[in-house]
Amino acid sequence: MRLSACIIKEELEGKLIGFIEGDGFKKPLLSKVRMYQGEHSLEAGYLYIGSKETLEQMPELKKGSCLLYTGRLEELSLSEASRKGTVLAAARQGTEAYLNRIMEIFEKYNAWEEKLQSCVNKRKCIQSMIDACRGIFENPLFLCDQNYRFLAITGLESEEQ
Repeated sequence: MRLSACIIKEELEGKLIGFIEGDGFKKPLLSKVRMYQGEHSLEAGYLYIGSKETLEQMPELKKGSCLLYTGRLEELSLSEASRKGTVLAAARQGTEAYLNRIMEIFEKYNAWEEKLQSCVNKRKCIQSMIDACRGIFENPLFLCDQNYRFLAITGLESEEQ
């Protein structure tokens, strides 16, 4: 499963104190998580987690890379070369806590992808596919015909539609 940096940003809402949107922010590029360990450049397709202690100097962020930094953006010395990637600044907390949270996010979306693929493989109805999206999207999903009759809708918690 590949996720975009904007999905990671949404999932960490409330914990982020700033971000810089880089190239590929909305494209699903991120497939793996790495702890930053002094690399000179951050490779595309990876989400790196680093802190002030591990980032002695700012590495080059390649297009499609993402750095989750535990600290304030003002602490980073961002050059033009490092602005190709995305930087998410999170409130101070141990990098291990963020690593665990990121792993949970990837697991959540992997499970969703597996549910959808199972619906396709078993040729289930569209209602099953929409139900599989429950828990991923906050707002209800629905499919209507041209006369606005519901053909499929995620379950609503209340009776209101």
